[in-house]
Amino acid sequence: MKKKKEKQGLSLLMEWAGNEKYYMYAAVVLTLVISMMAIVPYYVFYRMMDGL
Repeated sequence: MKKKKEKQGLSLLMEWAGNEKYYMYAAVVLTLVISMMAIVPYYVFYRMMDGL
């Protein structure tokens, strides 16, 4: 007799989200955007120092 495979990771998270899945996708996209924006000051500083 086989055991039923339990959902893990993203599939479990999407099951919990139910009908509000688009909020989860929006949160992931916004997290990626904010992460990229956090890197920008370091890049600008690097470019300024590289020009000296």
